[in-house]
Amino acid sequence: MSGTDAGRSAVPLDKLLQARPEQTVVRVFLPREQRDAVLAFEAVVFELEQALWHMREPQAAALKLQWWAEEWNLLAQGAARHPLSHHLPVPARAVPTLRAAAPRWGEAALHLLDDAPAAADFSAQMELLGRFYMPLAEIEAALFGRGSAAAPARAAAFLLREFGRLSLGQAPHRVSVPLHLLARHQLRRESLMEDTPAREALVHDQLEALGRLHTAVSDADLGLPLRLRLRLDRRLAARARRSARPSQVLRDASPVPLATAWHAWRAARGAG
Repeated sequence: MSGTDAGRSAVPLDKLLQARPEQTVVRVFLPREQRDAVLAFEAVVFELEQALWHMREPQAAALKLQWWAEEWNLLAQGAARHPLSHHLPVPARAVPTLRAAAPRWGEAALHLLDDAPAAADFSAQMELLGRFYMPLAEIEAALFGRGSAAAPARAAAFLLREFGRLSLGQAPHRVSVPLHLLARHQLRRESLMEDTPAREALVHDQLEALGRLHTAVSDADLGLPLRLRLRLDRRLAARARRSARPSQVLRDASPVPLATAWHAWRAARGAG
């Protein structure tokens, strides 16, 4: 890769490291020969998540998502355009998966952007999120030779981050709050920005569901960045569940807990 491409790729990586500072610790424990590729993929996923869940202009978000759906296909052809894509390995075994997953991912992303329904319950919520995260997990598995357990792990990380936004006065995305919890606690999605006992009870119930998912997901087949994220999120969600103010615990959580290096080291060794 040229020096120009390397310089351009620094901007997306900077965004990733600013938003997910634990990845700075992860870099230390990644094998040197894998470091650029693994972090490049994490930076791409971050860009895609930001476009789908948080970009304010729907048209701009749609264009970005369509561009990346094309980019996955071009990556399979050896004609990738984005500086980050140039860091991604494309073994021969990955080409059929890239070609099959790219259109499914693009269609799902645009559907979620334009017309995603609110999920009835946690199972429906995971099914909706899986439409976005499962093709990405298949692509990751093909590129790096892993299993596809990344889909539920990334969905769980997204949901936990969304509930951390509540105490900041930011409305959660419509797919992040199941309708049955709103009905149970007699709330509207917009009212979740208000600090009330009903909101805290709803957050606690969602954390209970996330806790069961955290327990069910094995991190054995996850890449180191996501393996560390899952381990940190398990601890954070458990701490929030024990609190009468779970949304405040999520809001005030340190972006890089003191034990991050310890957990990263254990995750890199594959220790429990």
